[in-house]
Amino acid sequence: MVRQPTRVRVIRRSSTTFGSVLGGLLLLTGAILIPISMANDPTPEKQDAAEAAVGIEVTVTRVIDGDTIEVRRDDGVIGRVRLIGINSPELAHDGKPAQCGAEMARDLLRPLNGQTIRIAHDASQADTDKYDRTLAYARHGGLDVGAEQIGAGAAREYTYGASFYEQRSEYVRLQNYARHQNLGLWGEC
Repeated sequence: MVRQPTRVRVIRRSSTTFGSVLGGLLLLTGAILIPISMANDPTPEKQDAAEAAVGIEVTVTRVIDGDTIEVRRDDGVIGRVRLIGINSPELAHDGKPAQCGAEMARDLLRPLNGQTIRIAHDASQADTDKYDRTLAYARHGGLDVGAEQIGAGAAREYTYGASFYEQRSEYVRLQNYARHQNLGLWGEC
């Protein structure tokens, strides 16, 4: 038995219908994209706000201790950054001995020397502390440096006054984990 070829039914659409649909899609796309592009207008105010949200790239020139680093911006300006939300043990200074875990906290940050990191401000915090250090989060290789310090037990979560910072709940969670696992200063000190 020879099989008859199946008939293919061709549906012809008018170019008017296709044109109407295409035109409608283009209008809809324009209605969505134009306001977005206007919202992304690079005015100085919007650039400053965006920069604060995503941060800026800097190069670490020196690790001061477990919660403070010295950085150089692209324009050559060098300054100190105090990591938001953490407090590490103090190194020896002014005739006082180092606190337990201070060297460990500093040493965990040492691999950042010479590395490019991203620092970002938290809108809930002041721009600088009483020592004129920039208050910021630091990220390297996609990791939150402060979170890594707390999670390793090299620093404690630190909230200044009643100013809860954006990452506080995560930092508290990591501190509880490090404490329960006796990591770093929780096991040594």
